[in-house]
Order: sequence, then structure tokens, then C-alpha cells
Amino acid sequence: MVNTGKALRIAMAANNLKNIDLATKMKVSPVQVSYWRSRDSISMSTIIRLAEILGMKASEFIALGE
Repeated sequence: MVNTGKALRIAMAANNLKNIDLATKMKVSPVQVSYWRSRDSISMSTIIRLAEILGMKASEFIALGE
């Protein structure tokens, strides 16, 4: 099973992003980013947006959580 929270934590670390940075880019609150980071699963539409902002394909993002 893919852990998308783990994938997000890895992708953010690789891009040297903090919750506030990603929240600004995603136009959400830092609390929302924190919520995503703590979850095992994130919606596919959010994964696609996150991957785009992080400069990767959705499949690459998902692979980080495997």
C-alpha cells in the first residue's frame, strides 16, 4: 500500500519546503499541509496538484510512498 503522507514528506524534504511554503503554493493553510503529511492517503486530485507544484509526475510522487 502506498503511503502518500510519506511521499509528501520525502518530496518536501527533497525540495527543501516547509509547510508554509507548500501551503502558499497550494493556496491552502499550513494546517492542511500538516494534515496531508500525517495521512496515509491523499485524494488523487490533490496528488496531481502536489506533484505539479513539486515538479514531478503524479506517478513519481506516488512511488515515493511505496
